[in-house]
Amino acid sequence: MNGSKNMLRNKLVWIGLALVVGVIFIMGLAQLGSSSNPVPKNMPVALVSLDKEVQLPNGQTLAIGKMIEQQLMTAAASTAQSTEPPLKWEQVDNKAVAMQGLDDKKYYSVLILPESLSADIATLFSPQPKTATVEVYLNQGMNMTGSTLVSQVITKIGEGMNEQLRKQVLEGVKAQGDVLNSAQAAALASPITLQTEMVHPVPAHSANGNAPVAFTILAWFGAMIASILTFQAAAKARSASKLSNAGVAVSQAVIGLLYVLVALGATLLLAKSTLGMTIADSWQFSIYFTFISYCFFLMQSCLLNWLGLGGMPIMILIFFFGSPILALPSQMLPAFTQDWLYSWIPLRFGTEILREVLYFGGSSFSSASAVTLIIIGAIALCLSLLAAAVKPYKDKNAVKKTATAESTAAV
Repeated sequence: MNGSKNMLRNKLVWIGLALVVGVIFIMGLAQLGSSSNPVPKNMPVALVSLDKEVQLPNGQTLAIGKMIEQQLMTAAASTAQSTEPPLKWEQVDNKAVAMQGLDDKKYYSVLILPESLSADIATLFSPQPKTATVEVYLNQGMNMTGSTLVSQVITKIGEGMNEQLRKQVLEGVKAQGDVLNSAQAAALASPITLQTEMVHPVPAHSANGNAPVAFTILAWFGAMIASILTFQAAAKARSASKLSNAGVAVSQAVIGLLYVLVALGATLLLAKSTLGMTIADSWQFSIYFTFISYCFFLMQSCLLNWLGLGGMPIMILIFFFGSPILALPSQMLPAFTQDWLYSWIPLRFGTEILREVLYFGGSSFSSASAVTLIIIGAIALCLSLLAAAVKPYKDKNAVKKTATAESTAAV
């Protein structure tokens, strides 16, 4: 009984209960808070209207492209007044500019209304109708989840356009006192056909488009192990000499590069040989994976050099809060997450670089994400060198000797 009472009186028991609640709340918020109910909002889509209006036999003008254009823009504006629309339409003058926007990851999709759209629809009033075709380009590599959602929305828009055209054609035929023939009836089933083409497609064996996220997480954890081990080794190698400590910091950075290269080899072995994942250009992937991992290593080493092992919780929290949002388009995240987490989290920049490498034919060190990591890594390295010169050195052996002498004197 006394033992049980002592257990209940132990503060650690009650502190542990509070810790369990706190950890579950923080981890649950990290894993579910930003992705529990994702809703697409203002996902950028380009509209290219090349359609030319035609004159009908009754003298009326038919301009289907202009009608679709007005409806899309009006619907987006009216929706924006109450809630944010799922798609944000941007009018583009020509196809080449729109396709370049796909390459630049500016649009999730491009909808092209061809020059012959109105002319093709006008044939529905004739005995020999022709189905019109609208080109839809989906930027799958930009984000597979995002492109799928955009495709679903555009398909619904296409169904709405067909329903409206069916109604208008039937009213026109009825007004003329004509009767639909079998060809017209078949064409009216789908007056406009959406011809969909994937741009920057996600290859097979690519984790359903999440390979960039998976590789970035591996780079983060590989860098974490390297930074902790090199920090421990550097702590033992430090002395009272500031110049010597600066040399230790430089050695720490060099050894970290060796760790990163080993992590690269392990990642390639796992991804290609074991899991059979698709990496089109292994050489380019190796260069950028090494770059991302090393920048992560410099960031994490900076935290440890200034905060000691107390910096580890920060690295772990960055992972827990960052990993759930990397697979989602930024437009599907809550505004708070976009502004206060997604905008600065380093994992995001690594993911964007690897996405370009895997799905867009290559990246560049002049890209915004690469430049951001270069700046962060350079600042982190400078701060690590500064920590070696500024932070006071504590000789653990001397501390132990002093403590032993004091205890001996006390006896």
